[in-house]
Amino acid sequence: MERQNHNGGHGSSYPPPPQYHAGQREAGGGYGGGKRHGGGRQGSHPRGVSDRPPHGLGGGFHHHHAGGGGGTRRDAMEKAKRLNYRLKDAKDYKGILRQVELNLDVFNEVNIATALHRLAKIARDSNEKSKIMRDPRLGQLEQKARENMRLFTPQQLSNSAWACATLSYNSMPLLRSIESQALLKLDKFNSQDLTNTIWAYAKLGYKPKQLMAGIAREALSKLYDFNPQGLANTLWAFATLNHYGDQYSDLLTGIATEAMTKIQNFNPQNLANSSWAYARLNYHPGDLLLEKIANAAVAKVEFFKPQELANLIWAMAKLNYRCETLLTSVSYAAERRLHQYNPQNLANTCWAYAILDFHPGPLLTKIIYQAGRCISDFSQQGLSNTVWALAKLQHHPGEAFLAKVGSEASRKITSFSPQGLVNLALAFACFDKYQASLMDAVCAEVDAKIHAFNKQDLDSVNWALARLGHPSKVFEPLQPHQRAGAREVAHLGPPPSAGQHYVPRFQGTHQDFGGQPRAHDSTQRFAHAQMQELTLQASRMVLGEPQHHDHAFLQTESFKIRGESLISGLLDSQDGYGDAKEPVAPGSMREKPEAAGDAGAQAQGQDKGREEQQGYFSMWQTKELCKITN
Repeated sequence: MERQNHNGGHGSSYPPPPQYHAGQREAGGGYGGGKRHGGGRQGSHPRGVSDRPPHGLGGGFHHHHAGGGGGTRRDAMEKAKRLNYRLKDAKDYKGILRQVELNLDVFNEVNIATALHRLAKIARDSNEKSKIMRDPRLGQLEQKARENMRLFTPQQLSNSAWACATLSYNSMPLLRSIESQALLKLDKFNSQDLTNTIWAYAKLGYKPKQLMAGIAREALSKLYDFNPQGLANTLWAFATLNHYGDQYSDLLTGIATEAMTKIQNFNPQNLANSSWAYARLNYHPGDLLLEKIANAAVAKVEFFKPQELANLIWAMAKLNYRCETLLTSVSYAAERRLHQYNPQNLANTCWAYAILDFHPGPLLTKIIYQAGRCISDFSQQGLSNTVWALAKLQHHPGEAFLAKVGSEASRKITSFSPQGLVNLALAFACFDKYQASLMDAVCAEVDAKIHAFNKQDLDSVNWALARLGHPSKVFEPLQPHQRAGAREVAHLGPPPSAGQHYVPRFQGTHQDFGGQPRAHDSTQRFAHAQMQELTLQASRMVLGEPQHHDHAFLQTESFKIRGESLISGLLDSQDGYGDAKEPVAPGSMREKPEAAGDAGAQAQGQDKGREEQQGYFSMWQTKELCKITN
C-alpha cells in the first residue's frame, strides 16, 4: 500500500483492493424491496465482478403506494431502474457520461452511486482515467451527488468514497459531504463499509479525524466480521494517515487478536501490509502475532511480490522481531526476484538485515550489484541507509560501489538529513574509503545544519573525519543561547559527554569485512529485555575509550518503548529509517512509482515521527550502551 513514508520511505504504492470493494459488491442486485444483498460477512461474494449492478448502490428501489401520487412515483422508479441498467451495461466511460448528460435531472441516489462506481471501475481497468477526470460532466455528477447525499445509504456512501479514491478524484466538498453523512449513519455501517471508507480517505490523503475516531470505535465492535483483507486494509489506512498507535490502541490490539484466529487465510499481501502497518504506527502487536505472521510468510514466501518481501522484512526489523527461518527464506526468495526491486526496496532490505544482525549471504552481493546499476535513482536516505547497513554487517561492497555512492551522495548532499550525514561519514570511515570532495561536502552540510545535531552525532562525525585523515575543524554543538536564534529541529536527546573525543566501537578496516559478521549478542539481549520491560532507566553509565580511560560521559535518561525495541527505534532517528513503501493500491495489481505529490504528506508524517522519538538515545550511544550493559 506509497507516500510514505518514517522516511525510508513513503512510497507511492497502495494496499490491495478490498476483495469486497465496490467493484465486487455488485453480486446481489439491490432492486427488490430495499434489501441489502450480500450484506453479511466480508468475502461472502466470490472474487471477480458480476454483471449485475453494484450491491446496495441504490439501497433498492422501493415501491410506494401513497394515494394519488403513487402512479407518478412508480413511473419515476421504473425510469430510474431503466437508467441503472443502461449505466450498468455501458461499455465505456462515454456511455456513462452520455446518460449523465441526458438524464441527470432525474437521477436518484441509486443512479448517482452506480454512475460513480462504474466510472471508477472503468478507470481502474483501463487507461482512461485522465479523460474521465477532464470531462465536465463528472463535475455535474458530483454536484448532483452532493445535493442528494443525505439519501445515501451506508453502502452508497462507502462505494462513493471508493469511487473517488479509485478515480483519484480529490474533491474536498464531495469528501466532506460523504464524511458528514457517514458520521450520522456510522452505526449502520457493516465491516465492508467501514474498511472501504477508511481505505478511500487514506488513499486520497484526506484525514477526517472525527470520522476516523468513529470508524475505530465502530470497527472494534464488529471485528469478528472482518475478513483478512479487511483487517489488513484497515490497518494500512490508519498507518497511512499517520495516526499513531497510542490513539487507537484498543482497535490495534483488537485487530491483532482477531488476526491471530484468521492468520492462515491471510495472503502474502495481507501479511506484508499488516506487518508494515504495525511498524509504521510504532505499535508492537505482540510476539505471538509476529510469530504467526512469520510462520505463514515462510509457508507462502514463493508467492510474495518484491514489494511485499521488502515491506515484510522492513517491518520485522522495525518491530525488532528476529526469526532466522523467515530471514533465510526471504533472502532466498529475494535473490530470485531482485531484478524487480526498486532502489527503495534494495535499501530497505539491506537496512532490515543490518538491524536484525543477520547476514543474508549471497543476497547482499547481489543487492550491491543491483544497487550499483541504479545508484542514480537512490534517494539520499537510500544511499546513507545502504552503506550504513553494509558497514554494520561488515560486508565490504568494493571500491567501485563506494565510488558510485560517494559521487551520488555529493550530488545530493544538500538533501541529506543530519542522521544521514552521520551515517554516511561513519560508513565511509569504517570502510577506510576517503573521498576528499565528499568529506568537504559533508563538513559544509554539518556546519550549515549544526543546530540539528546533538553532541553524540557530532562526536561521531568528528571521529569519522579523524579516522579518514580529513582536515576539518572539530564540530561542537551549539550552546543554548546560540540555539535561540536557530530554527528548532526535533532530534534525539543529546547525551552530555565529559570527554572531547568519542570513538565508536563500530570500526575496523575493510579487511575486517571479508568474513562472517560478528554476532552482537549483547545488543540482542539488551533489546529483548526492553521488549519485556518496555522501560529502561539508564543513569550514570560510564563509557571509557580504548586509549583514554579518563574520558567518560555520564548519561541520565528515562524513556518508554511502545512496542518496538530500543535499537530499531533509535536507528530510525530523524531520518525515519527504512520506512517501507506503502503497499499496492486497491484496483492495482502493479507497483507504482513514487508520487511527487506525496512530499507534503511525507514531511508532515516525518515531523510527527520526530516528535514521537524525542528523548531517545542516538544511534552510536545506544550501541555503546548495549555493550556497557552486557
